Amino acid sequence: MSDTPKFIPMTERWKLDASDFLQEVDSLSEFGGHGSGYSKEEGHKGRPGKVGGSTKSSQTKNDIDSKFDDVISFMKNEGQDIWSNDSIERMKNVSRETSELYEKPSSSDGVDIWTTNTSTLWYGEHPYRNGQRNPIGDKLQEEIMNSPLPRDEILYRGVHGSYAKSLLDTKVGDEFTLSNTKFSSTSRSLDVAISFQKDFGQDDGALMVIDAPAGSPALYAHDLASEFLLPAGATFKVVDKVGNSLHLLYTGVNSE
Repeated sequence: MSDTPKFIPMTERWKLDASDFLQEVDSLSEFGGHGSGYSKEEGHKGRPGKVGGSTKSSQTKNDIDSKFDDVISFMKNEGQDIWSNDSIERMKNVSRETSELYEKPSSSDGVDIWTTNTSTLWYGEHPYRNGQRNPIGDKLQEEIMNSPLPRDEILYRGVHGSYAKSLLDTKVGDEFTLSNTKFSSTSRSLDVAISFQKDFGQDDGALMVIDAPAGSPALYAHDLASEFLLPAGATFKVVDKVGNSLHLLYTGVNSE
């Protein structure tokens, strides 16, 4: 990645200036997609063929529509009928576009484990496990670092709880690293990120709107969630803040 990453003006994609865009995002009240299979009971647990379970080939429109229909039906049966028809259609559209642009998500061991249980993977020496390393996590970090974005992207990440509070305490101009040992899930779908931000109705949370310049390490990891994994050590600069939304520039990877 270049020393000075290219900044992507919000107007380029959204036809709004950054503040207007963030105000619009902050005002959204409906929930988005289910993301990577998160639930309070099961954590970040995926299901094959559903959100959270990676597929192995590029997707046709019918493939994606069928899989989304399965997900929505499953969630309704679980009593989680939380998405509007408009939200579902937007998630489908982003998933189709992502599949066309990036073909198929990674099917590596690291990605498969990540979509099952994120807590079992880390990079480098674990600070609370006597410096223990995780070989699959180290390989996943290498895979992400060898997967530069071929184009400028806007990625989204929704968080809640104490994590959101720490992000909302930042100021414009601040630079920070998310984690030197943990990977970070993001999505090309705003609706997916909002569902995590709102904790499915339990929290106001925080929404990260991330400008990711071409060349930034980000691995396509999940089709329906349009998920991209960022490496441990990913660093950001706060460009703007409106309400519970932060506009961030992905500036690189901390080598520590």
